[in-house]
Formats: sequence, structure tokens, C-alpha cells
Amino acid sequence: MTLRKILEEVASGEIDVENAVKQIRHEQNRNYSNKITAEQLEEMKVRLETYVNPEFFTELDEFEEITYSELKALVANHLSEEYLKAVAELGLEIDREMGAKFAIHDVNLEYISGLMALEIEGYDAQTVVKARIHGVEPEAIAVFRDAGVDGTLRQYIKMEIHGVTTDFASQLRELGYEKLGANDLVKLRIHDVTPEYITEVRSTGLNPSLNELRKMSIHGVTAEYIAELRDQGLEDLDARELIKSSIHGLDGERVKVYRSLFEEISLRDMTKLSIHGIDIEFIEEMAEAGLTGIKPRELIKLSNHGIRGTWIQEFSEHGFEDMGVRDYIQARSHGVNADFLGEMKEAGMEDLSLRELIQFRSHGVYPGFVKKVYEIGYRPTARQLIQLQIHGVSVAELAQGYMENMDINQVISQAIHR
Repeated sequence: MTLRKILEEVASGEIDVENAVKQIRHEQNRNYSNKITAEQLEEMKVRLETYVNPEFFTELDEFEEITYSELKALVANHLSEEYLKAVAELGLEIDREMGAKFAIHDVNLEYISGLMALEIEGYDAQTVVKARIHGVEPEAIAVFRDAGVDGTLRQYIKMEIHGVTTDFASQLRELGYEKLGANDLVKLRIHDVTPEYITEVRSTGLNPSLNELRKMSIHGVTAEYIAELRDQGLEDLDARELIKSSIHGLDGERVKVYRSLFEEISLRDMTKLSIHGIDIEFIEEMAEAGLTGIKPRELIKLSNHGIRGTWIQEFSEHGFEDMGVRDYIQARSHGVNADFLGEMKEAGMEDLSLRELIQFRSHGVYPGFVKKVYEIGYRPTARQLIQLQIHGVSVAELAQGYMENMDINQVISQAIHR
């Protein structure tokens, strides 16, 4: 994998920075341990003549095959003093290890002179090598400067890595973006904000800032997407609203569905429905379960509490048919479901209200406890069962009270005053 590819994956979010660093190190280690082919070596021999002493080639001939790492060490030991001195005169202090990098990557005196003449910020040995590796030419920097784009040497390297050309900068200037820095151009290029993209977005009547355009491109807001929403009546959306809509998956089809189901619905409500994954299937499910004409915010609450149409229908089968959204949410929040209702009926508790069922769950009145109370012989009301649990009356105490012909209120009173 190339360095450019790794950086592109970081920009797109496919890999994080930590993993990118690991990959870059791996690539560097792998490259330096790779064998140099005979063809590559012949090319390097010609190039290296200007950097090394003649003894270098005598020692090189002793190797049947050689790696980049070995070649680098060999070059470092045979760099000519003339070359090192000439580099120093051009303002770069390098040791033999760095000099070997210069030689291997063909950082020649002409190239160094060209960069030095630009009086560019960031002119140091390590950065000069990187500039050479990535194909940053002094002539190209001069052209960028003429176009009003100034930067450090590192910034020009980033521009080269991400494919920022002088044509790209000139086309943006023609579109009215006069004061673009190197970092601006890199960000735009990384996120595919091309002159063509800008022209397409502007053709819709919008005139977003560069920062808005970058966000629009990241989140897939295209001229086609804008047209989709406008076809559904959303004609006056600004860049911020378009970005938010796209982030949350609100496309033309969803808008069409929501508008067909609600007489009046705002963009804010449609966005919230989309955020929470409320689709036509869920809305139809609620209608089939008897919940019609409910508001978007109520649908969201139902969905957030995990309430599905089947849950409501099962609840209705136990006689709870005309409940509102708030009632269903309260029931769900307290764990009152069809199974709990059925078990309470089996235990002998018929015709309980939703409020009583919720209180049962809140105070730990479970079907097993009710059965035991019935088995003892008592026929308590819902309120009495709740009082028994509140005051910690055990099954054994109830059995004793029954044997002593105490009614259930007396048992409760005794527990309160014990």
C-alpha cells in the first residue's frame, strides 16, 4: 500500500491515525528489507555516481543481491566529501545517514538549490527528502506562489500527496475563492470538493461557504440530492439544513412517505423520525394496533421504548383497548406486559386497572405472591396486596393471621405496629 493510499484512508475515516502510523512504519520496514532488482540497481548506479566515492562500486560488486537497507549503509560509508560540503553550503547540515537518504532518493544539488532559492519555511534536511520522495518540484512551488498560494514546505508536500495541482487552485480562484491557503486546498481535495462539484451546487441557487461545501461533500449533499428534496416541497433549505438532513438519512423517498402520512409535518420532525429509524412499516404497524393520528414525537417515544404493534395487540387481548400513547409507555417502562396480565388473572386478580398493575410492579406484587395469599384463604383487594408488600408482611405472618381469624387489614395493622 502506498503512503498516499494510507493517507486517503485516514481522510475517509476507513482507518484511524494510530493504525495509519503502524501501516506506514510497516511499509517503510518492508521496503527497506526488500531486495533490489538488477534493473533497479543499474539505474541507481548511474545516479549514485555523483554522490559517492569510486570505492563504493568496488564494494557493491561483491554483493550478489542487496536490500535497500544494505544499500543505504553502503552509500553512507562512501559519500563524497565534496557532496557533503556542497550540501552544507546550501544551508543543510546532514550526517552520513541522512546523506545516504539524499543519495538514494536523488536529492541532487540542483534540486536543493531550487528549494533554497525559494526561501521557503520548513527548509530542513528531513523535509527536503520527503519533498523529493513525493515529487514536490521547486518550479511547481513558484507557480503556486504566483497563483497566490503560499505555504511551508510540509504543506506543499501535503498538497502533492493529495493531488492539489496548480490547475485546481486556479479554477477555484476563477470561482471567486481568492485567498485560499495550502491547508484549505488540501482539505477541499481530500473531501472531493472539486470546481465541478462547486459549480453543480451553485447551479441549484445556493452559494455556500467553503467550509459548508466541504461538509456537504463529506455527507453526500449533491445537486441531485437537493433536487430530490425540492421535488417533495422542501425548496428553501440552506446548506446547514441540507447537511443535517443528509447526515440523518432524510432523502426524497422518506420525505414523500412522511408527508403522505401526516397532514402537516416540519423538517425538524421529519429529521427526528429519520434519526430514530421510524419508517412506513413502523407507522403502519401502530395504525393496525389501533394507534392512529398520533404525532411524530409520540411515534419516536413508542419506538424508543421498544413498543411494537404486536406488543400493543397482545396487551389489547386482555381488555386494554383504548389506551393512549402515554399509557403504553408507562406500562412498558414498569414492565407491565401481556404475560404479566395473564399471570395475574391466573392468580385470581381480575379487572385490574393499568394504575394498579403499575403499582403492583413498583411494589413487588408478583403473581406468585398473589397465589400464595389466595391459597391461605384471603381474597385481598389490589390495594391490600400493595399494603402487604409495602409493610413487609410475609406469607408465614399471613398464614398465622388467618389461623387466628384475623382479617387482612388486621394483619397489615399488626405489621405496621410491630
